[in-house]
Amino acid sequence: MSTQTPPATSAEARTQIDGLIADADFSQRLLAGDVAANQQWRDLHARLGSEDESAVDAAIAGIVPRIGDFVDSDSKRLAEGAAWMRSLGISVGTTREILKAEGYTAEEIKSIKAWKDRHMRDAEFSKKFLANDQEAVRLMTIANAAISIGIKGERKSF
Repeated sequence: MSTQTPPATSAEARTQIDGLIADADFSQRLLAGDVAANQQWRDLHARLGSEDESAVDAAIAGIVPRIGDFVDSDSKRLAEGAAWMRSLGISVGTTREILKAEGYTAEEIKSIKAWKDRHMRDAEFSKKFLANDQEAVRLMTIANAAISIGIKGERKSF
């Protein structure tokens, strides 16, 4: 049985949990009801939710807090969004900005809309976008996210 240093952060707890999931010996002990293995498992999961990390930073790290047997649905949605943006090649900084959804200035939104309009009228870009070109999809996703978030301080309604 290996002893690990207690995690200092939720991210370290997540890393240790991921390591234990991959450890066949630990998994067998956990499933067999080994007291030490179960205590370690519970302690690491308790650490995930005990740090004052922002929900966005936790989502980017792939951390979805559990409440008993249930996951927090808002955190899960954010984590899935972060994973999707990562798969598109969107940087961590841009992902954080999108997930925080704080909004943009009216001038920034105007510029983003103008960029989108120009690129959608560009036959070559449109062809790439419609063909699911990774870079075109990445750029259009960022633009669409910013436009949908809208102007800082303004509430969107249906």
